[in-house]
Amino acid sequence: MSRKKEREEAFKTLYAEEVKGSYQPAENTEFIEEIVTGVQSRKKNLDQLLDNKLDDWRMDRVYPVEKIILRMGLYELNFMDTDRAVVINEAVELAKKFGARETSSFVNGILDEFSGSDTGG
Repeated sequence: MSRKKEREEAFKTLYAEEVKGSYQPAENTEFIEEIVTGVQSRKKNLDQLLDNKLDDWRMDRVYPVEKIILRMGLYELNFMDTDRAVVINEAVELAKKFGARETSSFVNGILDEFSGSDTGG
């Protein structure tokens, strides 16, 4: 399974959890498991970091699609060895596929603010 497809499966799993649904990937790879469990275990911290970058918004007001993509991107930027440009590009692609028209530029702008420095976690 490609990394792109694994990210989609992780997104679907986390999104289903966010909206109180259920989704189980057909193939649960190590990469999917790492993103899903990593985001779940650090959700509060990720949301606090994201809240600090949201001008005139709070994470509790962000739509679930954007919220999950931002958490995934920030988790991958901070805790995985993926190239920062790849993380942002893949997050933007998820936003284009699953979000509204403006979602991709919103996700790109927020994650870009994290891409130049280590945010810790």
